Amino acid sequence: MKNLSRLILATCACAVAFLLAGCPWDQPQSSSLGGFFVFTEDQILSGLLKVPHPGAFVNGSWRQDLPGTVHGQTLNFDGTTDNNGVYHVLDGRIPAVWDVGVLWNVPCGNTGAVATVNVTPENPNIEWVCGPAPASASPQFSIVGSLPSSITVGSSGLSSAFGLPQLNVYDSTPKLVSQVFATSVSPDGTAATFAFPKITSSGASLPQGVYGFNVWNKNSSGTYVDQGANFLSVATNDTSKQTPYGVDGADVKTWTWWCTPGTGGTRCAGSSSTSTVTAPEPILTLSSANQAIYNGHTFVTGTQPVAVKLYGSATVSVSNTPTFRQTRTGPSSAIVANFASGSVTILNLVGNSVTTTIGVGAQPSAVTINADATKAYVANYGSSSISEIDLTSNTQSRVTSVGVQPAGLALDPGGTALWVGGSNYISKIDLASFSVIQTFSVSGQVTSLAVSAGQNSLVYTTVATAGGSTTFRAQQATVANASIEGTYAQYTMSSSSSYAQAITSGGPAPGAPGWLGSSGALVSANYGNGLAVVGTPTGFALLDLVHRTQVMQGNTPSAVHGIATSPAQGIVYITAPDSNSFITVPLPPQN
Repeated sequence: MKNLSRLILATCACAVAFLLAGCPWDQPQSSSLGGFFVFTEDQILSGLLKVPHPGAFVNGSWRQDLPGTVHGQTLNFDGTTDNNGVYHVLDGRIPAVWDVGVLWNVPCGNTGAVATVNVTPENPNIEWVCGPAPASASPQFSIVGSLPSSITVGSSGLSSAFGLPQLNVYDSTPKLVSQVFATSVSPDGTAATFAFPKITSSGASLPQGVYGFNVWNKNSSGTYVDQGANFLSVATNDTSKQTPYGVDGADVKTWTWWCTPGTGGTRCAGSSSTSTVTAPEPILTLSSANQAIYNGHTFVTGTQPVAVKLYGSATVSVSNTPTFRQTRTGPSSAIVANFASGSVTILNLVGNSVTTTIGVGAQPSAVTINADATKAYVANYGSSSISEIDLTSNTQSRVTSVGVQPAGLALDPGGTALWVGGSNYISKIDLASFSVIQTFSVSGQVTSLAVSAGQNSLVYTTVATAGGSTTFRAQQATVANASIEGTYAQYTMSSSSSYAQAITSGGPAPGAPGWLGSSGALVSANYGNGLAVVGTPTGFALLDLVHRTQVMQGNTPSAVHGIATSPAQGIVYITAPDSNSFITVPLPPQN
């Protein structure tokens, strides 16, 4: 074994050993290949994504066996990880205790770390993680069918003196799928331009997916230096639907049982199997068509449906034969806010029918539902009020007045209060008394609102007009006193633009504000409440609320009016009705 002792002398703050049965990026390798695996990875997105880090020196020494049947004769190993950041310890002894180490080639220089770990057949992985500075990418988001010809990656110290920088792109397995050298490097060494990556083996364009990447650059000694890592998102855009406006999503579970049929196929003649697949399923409102669509079914709504929320749960039988059975478990109902008809529509998603229509205030623009799906709350933009809907009796149970033009709603994490944002204010409504108990002043019209329980923060977007220009911004503020913690995604536009107009006569929802978002800001607990997705005048932005930075900016064909997330599946749904765009954005999945 080579120089394990030298690793003990080196401590690297960005290197940590984890004993995980898999990480947020990859699935665990199978011990059926014999021995176990060592991974070296770059950590980005506050640890939510890891990208392979090739070429790190790893080694280890067997210490003692663990209880159980022991396999493998290899007691020592040393070597470097391959292009996918993996070193296979062939015939390595497990289950056992191992003393292991890593010596990072880059970016930590000649530094490393050591650990004592348990390696078992259930968890045949040793994972070393290093955290280089993130590399920016422009564009970081693109859409299949309109991929750019080039991509510019920002870092520091980039140079062509000893060879052009190299861009390595990995899929979600993670497997190296593309390698491309820069075509140019900026004179100050802060950016390198590459041809937009394609699948190296076939020359095909990148399909829909989320891709990790890192940038390597040779130094004077001929050693590749890691200049940073990040991710790319390649989305799809469905333009077949007319003015998709509001969107929500739910994870739907499909359970299947089947067996080998006997003679005539009327009964089982052999063993049976089962599978369970969970996949996201969106619901959309089509504002100009006065419809909602879900799971292939079309529902007639009120006039100009905007916001929509799924709720409830039901299991229905899809197929039931002696040799094949299938059930589907998903939301049982949905509520749709109809902007032009002053009503909400309740949909029965099991019977694929409209349950009822309930009158509310003028111009309902946003809707949210409490945790146990017994109450819905509707922001009535035109009548400066909030309606409470009893989802058991399907009636409007209470109404309270708020400031003018309420357009954003979010439930407080404790479930006892509701936040509402409107023209120059954010108010907190106590749900017991159904009255306003706190109000903060903000600059401009609140266009969307969300609450991050993990960060104890409000996340909201505003538009504010001064003179001939209108400014859009996303902001993060403390729940306690609304003091600003971060400002993101700031844009300035002409006050005569369709997005900035207070009231528009055209577009997908005539009479609605050009900036109106049915769900323009979202924070998901499944993302640890550390990430938010907000709509912007030109697309959307992914925000890191922990480090108060903008992680990604995405441009869409027109302004975003609806956002829904499925973090466990790594999906964000976006609607841009002015271009008939329903966009599916892949992001790193978070469980």
